[in-house]
Amino acid sequence: MNPHPLALVYVAISFLVNFLLETLVIWPFFKKSFNFSRIALFVLLINAFTWPLVHIFYNSVAIVLFLEIFAVIAESLLIMFLFEIRYVKSLLISLIANVASFTLGFVIVQVIITYFIY
Repeated sequence: MNPHPLALVYVAISFLVNFLLETLVIWPFFKKSFNFSRIALFVLLINAFTWPLVHIFYNSVAIVLFLEIFAVIAESLLIMFLFEIRYVKSLLISLIANVASFTLGFVIVQVIITYFIY
């Protein structure tokens, strides 16, 4: 079975939107301690780990909540390690970033695909 010709474009746009939204959410928390490039690199590394794992199994609505909880926990651990902060703070930052990327990201990706790709 051949995938839809625009499937790769959708995946790339989805990852990019997720990365940009989470970078913009996480940046204010660390802008005094880290430069923007370092923050973006850390967010890229975090998303390179969690985004593919979540999206491999993202074919069922029934497991979306489980996958998002996994992403919040996994990303909070990576945020804690990379930014050297307490776990409670990293969990809060991860929760905020993931809620933003899940809600806004879905809308933004759908608008891009609908109005600029098709």
